Amino acid sequence: MATLDINNVVTISVANPPAGLAGYQVNNLLYITRETPITTITGSFAVYRSPSAVSTDFGSSSEAYSIAQKVFAQSPNILTGGGSLIIYPAGVSETITQAITAMIPKAFFGGIIYGGFAPTAEDLTAAAVLAQSSRRLLFISQHETAAVGTGGLFVTLHAAKEPYAYARKLLYLTDAIGARAMAAAYASRLMSTAFAGSNTTSTMHMKELSTVTADSALTQTILDACQTNGVDVYCDIGGLPKVFCSGEDTFADSIYNQMWFIYALQVAGFNALATTSTKLPQTEQGVGVLKGAYLQVAEQAVTNGYVAPGKWNSAERFGNPEDFLRNISSYGYYIYSQPISQQSQVDRAARKAPLIQLAIKEAGAVHSTNLIVFVEA
Repeated sequence: MATLDINNVVTISVANPPAGLAGYQVNNLLYITRETPITTITGSFAVYRSPSAVSTDFGSSSEAYSIAQKVFAQSPNILTGGGSLIIYPAGVSETITQAITAMIPKAFFGGIIYGGFAPTAEDLTAAAVLAQSSRRLLFISQHETAAVGTGGLFVTLHAAKEPYAYARKLLYLTDAIGARAMAAAYASRLMSTAFAGSNTTSTMHMKELSTVTADSALTQTILDACQTNGVDVYCDIGGLPKVFCSGEDTFADSIYNQMWFIYALQVAGFNALATTSTKLPQTEQGVGVLKGAYLQVAEQAVTNGYVAPGKWNSAERFGNPEDFLRNISSYGYYIYSQPISQQSQVDRAARKAPLIQLAIKEAGAVHSTNLIVFVEA
């Protein structure tokens, strides 16, 4: 007796879920130079994970090689967080702003340093605005005290603040090349966080930069000016070379961690929409999927040390006030979405999700301490 194939009754099809974004690598560091490679580079830029490879392309006497040595000498460095050094040989008359603009659609990078030329204050100011709008850290190095004097570049940037929050100001009183090398070391040490790990976030304050000598020309007067204008320095503290940070314009690690967090949220939201083979319904359940994706990022921020439970001091609150404060105090974050029933018909017709709001409490870092000692005879 013939046996009929089971496919006549039950048919199985395998459907693989659509692919999502892998995420942005915020630890990629872009180095803009006007030095000409001694070998042929395929395309307009090259990616490096060792100084020897840079030496091959630019020569052992190039500033690019010197910069690469500083970048990869740090422990940890950009490689620790999965990043790479991207070198873009700019044209003779190409400004930093033009170079950044040219590179943005070609490769993702979270930080920008430069070398092989001395940009003008106008170019650096314009680049700082672009860095802010594109959400990328720009490390600006100066080697003269005029930068923190009346009308100086750093004083000007500090006065405006908001348009230049992603511009990190660094003073190193040697020469232009030495200052750029210090900036390269600083950038690599800062951009070394493995955000997928546990307790991996850190501060730059009191950190040592490998192969960089402390600034012996720095005086207390200059340091005071740096502190007032949000400028970080590398100096001798108690006989040890250490980075000394000014939080006047927000600490560098706070901006850096925030940058990762925002990009991670964007990817999470995109993947929640793009990896479903059907759709997210315009219901509380569908919105719950989006909120769940965002919460995963917030929970990872707690795990890596960027976010922690604490007291909310701002007057800015949303959702249920009691739930808001309780969640911030217990978890370090609070998420709220407008009920579907309250969504306007215009937004519903446009297939928009209701407004979702997320609050987080940064874990911060201790940079100084005061101690009062009571002694009784």
